[in-house]
Amino acid sequence: MKRFISLIICSGLCAFTLSAYNPPINGDNLFELASPHQIADASSVTGGAIFYGGPDSILVNPALPASEQRVSLNLSYTALINTDKADSNHFSSAYQLGIVIPFKFAVFTGLLDGVHGEFDNMNVGNTLSTKLALSKEISERLDIGLGLNTGLFWAKNSGSDWMLSGNIGYLYTFGDAGFLKDFKYGVSVLNLGKNVKDVELSVLNKKDTDLSAFPTLATVKVGASGLFVSNSAVKFGFSFGVTTPMFMNVIFDAGLQFSVKDCFYIHVADRFNLSEFCNGHKDFLPSIGIGVRFTFDFNNDYMQKNGWEQSEVSSTFVYKNYYQTINAFSLGVDMNLGMQDTTPPVITLWNNEGDDE
Repeated sequence: MKRFISLIICSGLCAFTLSAYNPPINGDNLFELASPHQIADASSVTGGAIFYGGPDSILVNPALPASEQRVSLNLSYTALINTDKADSNHFSSAYQLGIVIPFKFAVFTGLLDGVHGEFDNMNVGNTLSTKLALSKEISERLDIGLGLNTGLFWAKNSGSDWMLSGNIGYLYTFGDAGFLKDFKYGVSVLNLGKNVKDVELSVLNKKDTDLSAFPTLATVKVGASGLFVSNSAVKFGFSFGVTTPMFMNVIFDAGLQFSVKDCFYIHVADRFNLSEFCNGHKDFLPSIGIGVRFTFDFNNDYMQKNGWEQSEVSSTFVYKNYYQTINAFSLGVDMNLGMQDTTPPVITLWNNEGDDE
């Protein structure tokens, strides 16, 4: 009886999503193809258990860079290799260039990315877009953010279109929760505006040829993360999230993150898309990523004048298989100018000099 009820519920959800939700395959995650961090953490809305708030974090939550204290630069590239011999296109790519600049009133983030993916199993066309965001720490626990997306789309024999939309989000750091350390939860609402629609592309549901706008309007992301182990030597934690594109589909994401001395990182993550599964597009293999961080010394007057003579550089490499035939190899480099300030200020209200009592 339980299996029968579960089957009815699943069938109902599938029927609902099939009738009203019809983007290209991977259309709701096309921007994240250029980001090794988002592939490695399955687009965690909290920035992952081992937190990442770099330029490309605004793809999933514009509030994530709010706590950044340093200018941060990002350069990433993803090679997409198609092993389907029946497909005429066997290679494509995605890339991004981003920056985070902290100001007194807010943190500014800018991201330029390009995605090219005209495969039979994942035809998301060609996109060149810009993302901008402002984020701010409201308190020690609460961060908020606003974002703006603009971009152009084109594809062979499919036409062209443009996009203009906004994002909102917040991140709340709860702290220790039972056996979990640094527990966080976040919420974002993405793609509020005009998205790609007036083109001809291969759609998710072949029975209904009408293309729905993608990335989907009012995509809601809710997620949480926390650390099982957190000390000076090792950190190990998880992230979990649910995405509901206009409440017409359900996408689950989960990841595990591990680090040693904040210098070596391992990420394993996966995503389950209900609508794609119901349409026979299976994507069960997780992403696997490794990263390293090291300190770099600059010996020139300009860097020393700005306090950047010692900076941090991190590199992340991720492999992910999409829909059995498409292999993504993604490499990213992040540079944080200057060193993180971990010493709180000391405030002295008065001293005892000259006090006779």
